[in-house]
Amino acid sequence: MDPGEGGSPAAPSTSVAAPGADADTREDAGKQVVVILVGPPGSGKSTFAEAVMAGAAAAGRPWARVCQDTIGKGKAGTKIQCLKAAADALKEGKSVLIDRCNLEREQRSDFVKLGCTVQADVHAVFLDLPAKVCISRSVSRTSHEGNVQGGMAAMVVNRMLKNKQAPLLTEGFSRITFCTDDDDIKKAVDMYSALGPSHSLASGVFGQKSKGPVQTGIMKFLKKADTSSVNKSSGTMVTSSERKTGQQNTTLKQENLEAGGACSMQVEKKLDNLKEKGEQSKERVSSDTSLCTLAFPSISTADFQFDLEKASEVIVDAATDFVQKHDNVRLVLVDLSQKSRILSLVKDKAAKKSFDSSRFFTFVGDITQLHSKGGLQCNVIANAANWRLKPGGGGVNAAIFNAAGEALQHATKECADTLRPGNSVAVPLPSTSPLHQQEGVTHVIHVLGPNMNPMRPDCLKNDYTKGCNVLREAYNSVFENFASIARSYPGKQNDETSSRKSASGVISPNDSKTKREGIDDSERTKKCKLLPSILTSQVNTMSAKGPTH
Repeated sequence: MDPGEGGSPAAPSTSVAAPGADADTREDAGKQVVVILVGPPGSGKSTFAEAVMAGAAAAGRPWARVCQDTIGKGKAGTKIQCLKAAADALKEGKSVLIDRCNLEREQRSDFVKLGCTVQADVHAVFLDLPAKVCISRSVSRTSHEGNVQGGMAAMVVNRMLKNKQAPLLTEGFSRITFCTDDDDIKKAVDMYSALGPSHSLASGVFGQKSKGPVQTGIMKFLKKADTSSVNKSSGTMVTSSERKTGQQNTTLKQENLEAGGACSMQVEKKLDNLKEKGEQSKERVSSDTSLCTLAFPSISTADFQFDLEKASEVIVDAATDFVQKHDNVRLVLVDLSQKSRILSLVKDKAAKKSFDSSRFFTFVGDITQLHSKGGLQCNVIANAANWRLKPGGGGVNAAIFNAAGEALQHATKECADTLRPGNSVAVPLPSTSPLHQQEGVTHVIHVLGPNMNPMRPDCLKNDYTKGCNVLREAYNSVFENFASIARSYPGKQNDETSSRKSASGVISPNDSKTKREGIDDSERTKKCKLLPSILTSQVNTMSAKGPTH
């Protein structure tokens, strides 16, 4: 059931599911797909890509693998070469698997932008295996394409995991699949291998487990069993109690460790788990709030029985017009059901529009738990309200009032008593509201749409000429209220880059993999010059050829 103004209460749902399960593969909705693989060395990215390509022949969807380890005529290359190869493959009508570590948002942002520019579905598959598994595989393997093997591999994996940033929908992904073991990976491989040329996958976050301890990487994996160790650099004995004190003070120390019996090297000692976990949480929230975001349900399509086809046209027209006129805002259409017809219709119609698809997209989940359950931070949510602006009824109206508590009822009374069809009212959500405290929602915009249900007030009796006009007015009213709220938000300075630059750490001169993942100044200059031309060329070619699906 679409979130709506009345009817029976909607059952709670979540956007998180097991990889491959509830994939909601739909016919006649297929587009090219850019799958960005995320994971450290040893997580199985290349194996994943090769397995998908090997199994996809029967499904009929052509795939191309873009691997930075082999992009330079069988040798390691650059990110720019990967972007160009991906653009060329998309131009040929292929879907693309980006096979590189992509553990930080900066590393994957240009690939997301490329996919969004050509209106492909951009997915992330996060191979989030335990650190000890990745280290063991990397240390023991031979003849690796990127030469990340042997004793050196252990330190490379450890340092990469310390900078790991899990993919978020707010980066521009339409779908994120988390794989935490081999069974998850097999399900994801099977799902993409079976994806035919006229199929698409549901949007949302799938397979994300509840938060557990932060992976500690090589330091825990290679920790010696004895209770003391010799600090060879100073010749003094370090007892277990002294080591524990040093960890509590979160002081970075270095030890000589033997990685898989292959060689000895100096590596950084991990920070205290609690501090590391807190920093990752802070980093995630900072990313989520980089744009002011409105989550809204489909108005009038549930209890008010508005035609879904006509409603989807109004939604896409109003939303795309809005995001093209306003910067630094994002719109997200939300529904509980994986098989929501309104989400499918909107997604298909939006694909035919020319706009930044990372700023208007669909999402499967509970609109009152988008941050806690789906990783999507929304500053403002819209409520398909009743004319009395009262809690109760069913659908999204009941869910939002229940989640926000009495604070929303009192705040609403101070703003308005009733609402007419086509109008909306923005209500600041008090900081005492659970919805504000737990989900970060600062405003609720109540809106009333047109009614086609003869059992409800103000029925238009299937007059869709008037109904579409009223529905368009309703969405425009919501979006303009949202724009006013967004303008009141102070600009947030992204200090992620500067903080990362100031962080101290040991960098091995042999870490060729990390060098390839990063971009030095000259490479960054090349990217700034070449990326726009790659994207422009790709858009022009795609426009000339028309849709490929």
